[in-house]
Amino acid sequence: MPRFSPTDGKLHFITDTNGWWNLYREDSPGAITALWPREGAEFGGAAWGLGASPYAFLPDGRLICRFSGPAVEGGTHLGVLDPSTSPSTLTEVALPPNSNLGDLSVSTGAGGDGVLVATVGGSSAVPGEVRAALLPTGVSDSSSSTGWEWTACRASSSVDVDV
Repeated sequence: MPRFSPTDGKLHFITDTNGWWNLYREDSPGAITALWPREGAEFGGAAWGLGASPYAFLPDGRLICRFSGPAVEGGTHLGVLDPSTSPSTLTEVALPPNSNLGDLSVSTGAGGDGVLVATVGGSSAVPGEVRAALLPTGVSDSSSSTGWEWTACRASSSVDVDV
């Protein structure tokens, strides 16, 4: 899960040094900053998913991240974390219409046409699917729910099973 920031090259990672899987940044060798330290909030996921990432960088250096736990009501949440503020701010954004989010991925559009945020998710009531939100170029506050319109890109097939 470790990643380098696209804006300043600093290493960001998830560790459970406080007993919960929180996000951290290495500012200089040995100098570690907790970005949004919360007991009861988990930014990590199942460690057996190779290449899994519950967070991804937006082009401006902010992170889009998935988090859950007893300190945050309502199960899984999606937010934009701004590590440039002190303390870091985390603003929740609208979830795609499935309750269980998978890994997050961010890509810039061809010719600077916006930022695409994608996730795979589903629930006991919604089959797994890839969902994406295209944030238009020039959105000054991609941390608000405005402009986050999720589109199903690929849904899993339904299979009838004889019981």
